[in-house]
Amino acid sequence: MTSDRNNLLVKSRIYQSLANYQTFYQYDITCLTSTPSTISAIKPLLTTHHDPITVCLANEQTQGLGRQGKHWHSPAGKNIYCTVAMPFTQAVTTLSGLSLVVGVALLRTLQNTYPEQPFALKWPNDLYADNKKLAGILVELITQPHVTVALISLGINVNATADDGLDPNWHSLATLTGNKVTREPLIANLLYQLDKACQTFTEVGLSPLLTEWSRHDYLQGKSIRVQVGDHVQQGCYAGINEQGFLLLQETEGNKQTIHAGSIHVI
Repeated sequence: MTSDRNNLLVKSRIYQSLANYQTFYQYDITCLTSTPSTISAIKPLLTTHHDPITVCLANEQTQGLGRQGKHWHSPAGKNIYCTVAMPFTQAVTTLSGLSLVVGVALLRTLQNTYPEQPFALKWPNDLYADNKKLAGILVELITQPHVTVALISLGINVNATADDGLDPNWHSLATLTGNKVTREPLIANLLYQLDKACQTFTEVGLSPLLTEWSRHDYLQGKSIRVQVGDHVQQGCYAGINEQGFLLLQETEGNKQTIHAGSIHVI
């Protein structure tokens, strides 16, 4: 297994690329050489003021987190490990579809650079390419007076390969395209797309973003199995409702609304 601890992120290059975009917020970026996880590292950096937005990036995570406490493989100098503290003033109950908003922002970022690639979004928080997982999203909500801060964490496989321990069922941008990728411009575009998608969500809600999601829906037309703890359901994927929850058409004809769970194609 290889890693490149000398291939450090250069913060000034991110700011230089970010200057090409007009964003609603300003961004205060911290780049760490190594940390257990960016979501744990960002919490001591938070204040009650949210402009500029706090961003924590790491060159390496030693205890990277995926969904449901799973380990996220995070070799040094290869990928993007990022947490953004994005504020929302609307009620917490309206933020159920936030991971889908982030998914659309991530999709736009990658499509902007690789318009020919078949990227797809898998409910609730994964991005796929060529039937392999390429990126994942975690969202944790923290309530403060008059605002809810969403800690939006993204792990994007950029330059990792099998030599770096990349699972054969996963892709990176390098394995997908055959080319090494410079991370800083990609991070800048990600912050811009996240900024824009979150403003759309705040101003008009989830609906226009769901329309975009549906055009790139990995589960469309597939039979799936949903597992929540020890409870398992299966049936046909029937889309996403206006709150961002998954709809499952069971074999008995009942349509169920799924709020959370592990989704497997069968």
